[in-house]
Amino acid sequence: MSILKSLMACVLAVGLTGSVACTDQDDADYAEQIDGSDDSKSDGPNFALTPVDVDSPPNGGAAGVGVIKSKTAWKNVFGTTAPSSIDFTKEWVAFYSAGRQSSGGYTAEIARVRLSDTGKTLKIATRLEAPGADCITLTVITTPYAVVKFAKPSPAPSTNRYTNERETYSCSDSCSGTEVTTDNFFPSTDGMECHQTKEHCVTSNHSACPQFEPLPPSFCPNGRIVAGEPTFITSADGLECQLPSAHCVTNDNTACPQISPLPPTYCSEGTRMAGAPRFISSADGMECQLPSMHCVTNNAAACPI
Repeated sequence: MSILKSLMACVLAVGLTGSVACTDQDDADYAEQIDGSDDSKSDGPNFALTPVDVDSPPNGGAAGVGVIKSKTAWKNVFGTTAPSSIDFTKEWVAFYSAGRQSSGGYTAEIARVRLSDTGKTLKIATRLEAPGADCITLTVITTPYAVVKFAKPSPAPSTNRYTNERETYSCSDSCSGTEVTTDNFFPSTDGMECHQTKEHCVTSNHSACPQFEPLPPSFCPNGRIVAGEPTFITSADGLECQLPSAHCVTNDNTACPQISPLPPTYCSEGTRMAGAPRFISSADGMECQLPSMHCVTNNAAACPI
């Protein structure tokens, strides 16, 4: 069964039952796309993802995101026997097909997989990088896709949902806007974390970005407004827009979890690195600003390129 046939079966199930995921272990559990970016700080931790090297599915042109939980489901999607490196008693597989693209230069990525704060939803964050107008690419139909495996959640979530970000990169040596660098942390293979920086070329043309109204005077009257990590989206001129985020942080420390100091032995074999603060709901209906610390591996081989 191709991706398209499996997807149509799940779409039919959605219409008949209202469910967004196939429950048969022999079929791929397709995910429902939701708007926005996967930036919820209160969700569970990210699963460690291991890329799976596999040829494109027979019908890779059908866009979709799904989860494979058995050898039979793998064969139904990819038309081949599942690799021996995947143990479906302990692991699941997530795949993302970006659909047919009109040229080369596209890269599909599964950026994060994690459970919602209730544990009932598996949340998959995908990203598609597209070549900018200044890139020279082959004019040929391509079907970008990504496949990863991760530890089987227990108990198993009942729903799959995914978000998708599309980023356009430039092939020129210089940025015609403002260069902004952000930090990215993800699990390393040695149990610590990898650190990568990402360059953003932010447009100076404000009309190429969504227009936002100022925060109303009534926003956060009893707390303090704190800027969070910005988000970046493709601008109308092919660069990027930097979108601000604002959090209403409580002034009552007793409304927030009390954080114990890190033990002296924390990250003794790696490098401690502070990340952007996290924000969670406070007991008084506002937010708590929590620090974040990452243990970055010193072993470059433990981080995928």
